Amino acid sequence: DEAEALTEGCMDEALHRIRKDNNYGLSGAINLSLGGGSCIITVTDLGGGQRDIIIDGSVSYYEKKIKNTITIQNNKIILNSWEELTN
Repeated sequence: DEAEALTEGCMDEALHRIRKDNNYGLSGAINLSLGGGSCIITVTDLGGGQRDIIIDGSVSYYEKKIKNTITIQNNKIILNSWEELTN
């Protein structure tokens, strides 16, 4: 569905930006408009190079929320987990 595609697109964008700047999103939630919808990106530093990335995306009346836990190691991103969250 559209909300799922938007949320996945926002996660891809967040990961791309983290690759360019390891501190991306650590100063607070980021609002991003993408393809007719919007999402809120929240990045939490868990220490040891680990980050939780939560994407809350919405298109029209539909919402989707996902969380990835990653590790940044030697300028590479390792995906540790992915889950869909309930709103």
